[in-house]
Amino acid sequence: MAINALQLFAEARNTYGFTGTLADVQAALAAVDSTVLEQAERARYRIEIWDEVSPLAGQPPEYWRQRGDWPEGGKVYLIYVDDNLRIVQPHDPEQAGFVPMDEAAALARAQTYVSHLVEQAVDEKVKEQVLINLLTQ
Repeated sequence: MAINALQLFAEARNTYGFTGTLADVQAALAAVDSTVLEQAERARYRIEIWDEVSPLAGQPPEYWRQRGDWPEGGKVYLIYVDDNLRIVQPHDPEQAGFVPMDEAAALARAQTYVSHLVEQAVDEKVKEQVLINLLTQ
């Protein structure tokens, strides 16, 4: 999701009383180096395939298998944010039901999800930087 300059202009004007122009918003957006923000945000994430024998979050493997959504024979991906376990995904989130994933599918689904989270976070940071820039001129 890219940031829409017109929506940001409307928010700056209607919420914060910004009196500049749409061109000012577009220039402020262009001035933000989103690549640096994206690299920093992406560095916060780590994806792993669980070995299914190590404890997770202090719980034994049996605890996780008893969740009720654990298909036999599939791989489980883990997503860590700032080295804290945030996601334990035992089935394919893109299919109905509890469909197992092979390792390639698990890694692809995890990467897609992380990319989505990174994009959302970067958009919010860009928006914040632009609004601060516009409102402190």
